[in-house]
Amino acid sequence: MQSKNIYGDTMRNDTFSGAVSGEIPYEIISKDIEFFEVGCSFAGMFPACEYEHIYGYAARVDSGFLTVLTVSDSNDRAGGSTLSAVVSEKCGLFDDLYDISVKYHFEKNNGHSQFVNGIPAGFGGTLEIYFASGEKITVYDNRSSIISPNAGSEIVSVFKKHISESRIKTSDCGTVKTVTYMQSSSPDEYFTICLSGTRLTSEHKFGYEKNQIARIEKVVPDNVIETIRQTADRHLMLHWGGLREQDIFIPSLMNGKIEFELNDGTILTVSESMKKPAASGNIIFEIRSFLMQYLER
Repeated sequence: MQSKNIYGDTMRNDTFSGAVSGEIPYEIISKDIEFFEVGCSFAGMFPACEYEHIYGYAARVDSGFLTVLTVSDSNDRAGGSTLSAVVSEKCGLFDDLYDISVKYHFEKNNGHSQFVNGIPAGFGGTLEIYFASGEKITVYDNRSSIISPNAGSEIVSVFKKHISESRIKTSDCGTVKTVTYMQSSSPDEYFTICLSGTRLTSEHKFGYEKNQIARIEKVVPDNVIETIRQTADRHLMLHWGGLREQDIFIPSLMNGKIEFELNDGTILTVSESMKKPAASGNIIFEIRSFLMQYLER
């Protein structure tokens, strides 16, 4: 069956027909998925579809599989309902996602990449699948749906099933004792903010003056560290250990990492270079900004 999108292009309902030629592999040998992320809008392209937008994220981490699912009945990516959880690595989440990828031939569009200026945000989508073998499937298009509504509905069902049946308790990480933000562009230049209880300190070493180090110390309300802990809980940051790194990462002024020290002495480190869920893309910088407001008072 075929249908037309809002631009009049004919689209197959089982797969997006926009693959490009070249040296990109259209056959994947491995069956072992380690990372899966898809975001796709169907609004305006497929009038009779269950969802207008879906976002599914699953990544192997030290404690299992980090998962995020967002579905929306509007074309606003910020809307809709979201489920997030760490699920057991013994569940069949990646096996089920692999079966869907084979059923709808996701590999046939591997390497397709198209961006058209002037199209409002919320159209098209992205698909990234990484395998244990090093193989990967990547599809990007801001003009057309990259998967069919049927494939999208099956992905949503698989996420809902495993989040419901295989969720791991995430309240067992312990209490956050210290939060330290670190940013460094070179060994001779760094910036840190450390929150320990109600004591907030910052240290800035300037690269152009080896012996020049600026220090600030403040006393903050005792609920500040709990606010950060709650933020970390919402984004499941204490379970990001083992999260894969981005293939290409360009350091910037927002490049940094955060260390969480727990009461039992465990130290968990998260960084901007990790392939985080979309909703957590700027969370490290947001925590930095939250702490900075107390330093500037």
